[in-house]
Amino acid sequence: MQSGTILKFGKLAILTSLLLLQACASDPAVEGDRQRALNTYVELGLNYLADGNRGQARSNLLRALEIDSNSTQANNAIALLYQIDGEYDLAETHFRKALREDRGFTQGRNNYARFLYMQGRYSDAREQFEIASSDVNYRLRPEAFIGLAMAEKSLGNLDAAEAALSRTLTLDPRLGSAMLELSELKYDQSDYVAAKTYLDRYEATNPSSARSLALGMQLAEHFGDDRAHETYNMALKNMFPNSREAREQQLREQQEAD
Repeated sequence: MQSGTILKFGKLAILTSLLLLQACASDPAVEGDRQRALNTYVELGLNYLADGNRGQARSNLLRALEIDSNSTQANNAIALLYQIDGEYDLAETHFRKALREDRGFTQGRNNYARFLYMQGRYSDAREQFEIASSDVNYRLRPEAFIGLAMAEKSLGNLDAAEAALSRTLTLDPRLGSAMLELSELKYDQSDYVAAKTYLDRYEATNPSSARSLALGMQLAEHFGDDRAHETYNMALKNMFPNSREAREQQLREQQEAD
């Protein structure tokens, strides 16, 4: 069954459930039905948001907020929608409201931290990532440490960034994004042997990316390995011809030819 069909069936099931819950929720004494209706609207809104249907996402999330304007899940979800819409003030308002209602809502805090990072507010993002990464039961804790590392790196705190990335790999030794970030960090610190070690680990368990191929070219050039350099170069051009890394490499080659 195609994934789009599965998603449609899933939405149909949610809608059917929602209609039943609305019927039960006509009795204001049934608080459980009210909560289930709210959860269903949030789930449906997030499904539509993931599917790119922002109009339906907005409709369902606003209905959820009509049921409970203080809902942490509903405020977090509509903040994500406003972030995509470019309504950054509204996004921050709802992120902050979600966290005021539940300071232990780590997923919402991690989302808020990512939002702050994308706004270039690295110090604020670092603060939120630090709190999120301190939650030992958070399912995405390794990703929170990566976010912390990126914020530290953007603030020029390379040692702190390395420590956060190392902590990430302690929690999840297979996380390729942490290996690649560490490889780039070591390259920037001129520790080329360590950079190659982390890149080799990345390549052993992860598919190539434009970033990994470009870094491989840089390391091959440093070590004087012309064959590896050409292999990385051809792979970058063939696999990711429209990437920023491929365009930069093409520009370098043009400048060298002139």
